[in-house]
Amino acid sequence: MYPQEHPPLSTIASLNFKASKATTGENLHFGQNVVKLVSLPTFLCISIAVITIRHVESGKPLLRTKRDSLQGLNLDTVDLKGADFSQQDLQKSTFNSCNFSGASFAHANLNGLRVRNCIFRNCRFSEAKFGKVNVADSVFNKSSFKKVQMQRGIWIRIKFQGCSFWDANCTSCDLSFSDLSESDFRYACLTTVNFCDSTLTKCDFTDADLRQANMTHATIDNAIFTRAKMTGSIGVNGQPWGFTANKTDKPKTKSGWFWNRK
Repeated sequence: MYPQEHPPLSTIASLNFKASKATTGENLHFGQNVVKLVSLPTFLCISIAVITIRHVESGKPLLRTKRDSLQGLNLDTVDLKGADFSQQDLQKSTFNSCNFSGASFAHANLNGLRVRNCIFRNCRFSEAKFGKVNVADSVFNKSSFKKVQMQRGIWIRIKFQGCSFWDANCTSCDLSFSDLSESDFRYACLTTVNFCDSTLTKCDFTDADLRQANMTHATIDNAIFTRAKMTGSIGVNGQPWGFTANKTDKPKTKSGWFWNRK
């Protein structure tokens, strides 16, 4: 028999597995040894998973949590600049007054995320999932949202200056009262998006799908709408447009639209 005080790790693993399926008083067979399970020995314990979030560049540990998933993670007033949350499952998490500048959330699952007063400057969200999120009063300047799935999310009073939403799916998002100036929406799906009272100055909507989008009272100075689909959309004056933009159309002011009627 193995010395009881120091059984090999392989033995512990095997006994753990077998004991998990055994009942008290049952004999457990391990090779030529027989162990009667009277009660679980101290070494037969359930291991606790530990998730470590490291810095994107240096690899330095920034956050450790004893759990097997980051779902429902609650962070309040935490500095996690440069943290790597790539491919993590952060569904239904809550972030309040945190700084994530330079962090990566690429391919992460952020469905149901709730955010208040956070900073996400120069972050990577490429191909992440943002379904039905609720985000307010936060900063995402110069961040990448390329090919994200962010349908039916609420994003109110957000600073998105200089962001890339290239080929993103933002169907039915509420982006009202936000600053999206100089952002790239090329090839993005923006159907039924609410842009009311938002700043869209110098945005590029080339080949974007803006059908039934609402831009009432939005600022669109020098925005580009080359080949954009605008059928059923609502203009800055609150009136339906229902037009398809010409290849060279570049609206310069709220009243400076040059549309080609169907």
